[in-house]
Amino acid sequence: MLSVRKPKPEVKRPNYAPTFAEVIKILNHISPYSRRFFLALWSTGARFSEVERANVGDVDLETKTIRFRRKGGRYQVLGLNQVAVEAIREELESRGFPEASAPLFTNRLKRRIGKIHEALERACRKAGVPYITHHSLRHSFAR
Repeated sequence: MLSVRKPKPEVKRPNYAPTFAEVIKILNHISPYSRRFFLALWSTGARFSEVERANVGDVDLETKTIRFRRKGGRYQVLGLNQVAVEAIREELESRGFPEASAPLFTNRLKRRIGKIHEALERACRKAGVPYITHHSLRHSFAR
């Protein structure tokens, strides 16, 4: 009996990348605080932790760039598209352009955003879209 090998189950991972239409539907149903963070995730392709750790001083709206601390601690400067620039500008204007060491994105309590999965899950349900995660937005960006 010990010499008989068990068959390994075939693991099929679903395609996590939402379509453009699904992203728009989610945007129409997500809360305003999470919406800006969601847009930054979707339009930069950055990891959740990279966007979460970003400070106001890491963004240069003139050159449309953002500096992220990547996995492993090194820094990388990425270009921002117009969607990300507008989301960040909205965020900063709503807070009266805070100092450089302040968090880039805050929640309704004016603290650094720590999670959006509940807001994302609620928005997906309201929009009638299959649930996606913040990592799904990286896959969508890569398309």
